[in-house]
Amino acid sequence: MKNSTSLTFGDISFKASHNSYERNETISEQLEFDPNAPYQNGCMAIELDIIRQSKDYKDGKISSGYFKVSHTKGNTTASHLDEWLGYIFGWHNNNPNHLPVVVYIDIKSSEGGYLNFGDRIDQYLRKYFDESIIYTPGELYLSQSKENDDTYNDLCSFVVQKGWPQINQMLGKIIFCLTGGSDWKKEYADSSDLLTTRLCFSDDGSEYETPPITGNRIFFNFDTKKKDKWDEMIKKYSTNNFITRVYVVNDADLWETALNCTFSAIATNKIKNHKWAYVGNERLPYLKKRINLPPLPASKLKSIKNIANDEYRTDHATKMSKDYKKTNCDFYFESQYDGHDIFAIKNKKNNKYFSDNITIMQSEVKSINEKWRLIKVEGTVNRYYIQNLGNLKYMTKKASQLSTENGSNEIYELQER
Repeated sequence: MKNSTSLTFGDISFKASHNSYERNETISEQLEFDPNAPYQNGCMAIELDIIRQSKDYKDGKISSGYFKVSHTKGNTTASHLDEWLGYIFGWHNNNPNHLPVVVYIDIKSSEGGYLNFGDRIDQYLRKYFDESIIYTPGELYLSQSKENDDTYNDLCSFVVQKGWPQINQMLGKIIFCLTGGSDWKKEYADSSDLLTTRLCFSDDGSEYETPPITGNRIFFNFDTKKKDKWDEMIKKYSTNNFITRVYVVNDADLWETALNCTFSAIATNKIKNHKWAYVGNERLPYLKKRINLPPLPASKLKSIKNIANDEYRTDHATKMSKDYKKTNCDFYFESQYDGHDIFAIKNKKNNKYFSDNITIMQSEVKSINEKWRLIKVEGTVNRYYIQNLGNLKYMTKKASQLSTENGSNEIYELQER
């Protein structure tokens, strides 16, 4: 598996905020990442809806009111786009070497025609943002030299053949991607100067079951209606190095499904205080897409003994045993792609897994609620805190309870059997 520094932007999954301007969290908060609480914010993509106000363009000059940020057409009292661009730029100035961030600009306008829209959005960004930190389609297209056997001649075929640069080559960059109004963004993507002077990418929301391999659109947008087809669809996009976004992913099971199906940007309204809403378990706000991964290590059979009461976990979710009893007290520790210290814990006798609802064992690993992190107790051998990924609580000395803290009652000894 590639290490974190050699991953490309097309290799990763990351968290995104939906309708970022309608949130209680500020833009800066949404973009900040805390490795000790990765579910709190930690976004690498945001979304701004825009409505065009053509009256604010006169004699070739564009004013801040030309684009307003709103989900509702006709909302003339909405804030101006430049205000939100200012929030993004302010965060950038405080974090100049940040990971690349995607700003999805969702076009809600439908009237007035889409002609000249491309010129106006670029003119607006050049006036109210810093062009030097924008990662453009042309910059991507020229990021690798064309070899004699390369056959690409557009952005799509380029990405299929060459892929994206490594993440560490895109630090401090903001990527603008147009989404929403189909005619508007298509006109932009089809412009003859896309790879020379244009500032934005354009997505495609057609949800093709087989992705295109030519053209100038390499971002693709999906809702959750076709989730039953994701597994076979989205991995095709990932194999071709495309950036896929799914919205709105607002529960733990759907979140895990989106990760397993290898979406790039997973857009949610659950930005804070939902402990399942994160992707990185290695102190990073992104994760290697779960595709073409090496085989996981073989499961190991272990017993789980609490140190505070010298009792063993058993095949009964709410009962402990004073004595080690073979099979009843044996558990398979199944490695997961989430991280080297993450496991699903399955009892050998009943073939069921511990979950975030510690009083009930589950028959399969459906989400992060059935995954556990082993945290080594410093200065000990084979002793760990066992933390559930779904609720971040710990196994404690009482089988029917989980603890919000890890202390002397939460130390378990794991012995191979």
